[in-house]
Amino acid sequence: MRIWWTTMAPSTNGSNVPAGLYANGATDGRQAFNGEIRTNFAAYGLSGHVDISAAIEDPTQTDRWADYANDSADGLHSRQTGQVKETAVIKIWADALATPLTAG
Repeated sequence: MRIWWTTMAPSTNGSNVPAGLYANGATDGRQAFNGEIRTNFAAYGLSGHVDISAAIEDPTQTDRWADYANDSADGLHSRQTGQVKETAVIKIWADALATPLTAG
């Protein structure tokens, strides 16, 4: 069995400001989780990770949406444009998967 996790997308308020454990610098918050998954996924028995967060977060303020007005309606859920960006990352991941094992 192969298991992959995804990184966590930003979660902000209506002004694209993160709060609580979603803000960069929060102890054991989103930033710590994403960093841990990106660097240590194998230590958790995972086959890999899919970094959907990197597709939609602001590269200079990674706890915020890069294009909040178009990619999210409420700071938590992706709009269609955000979903297209996330889907592109998932497609790259899926296209790179090894062929499933077949019974022989």
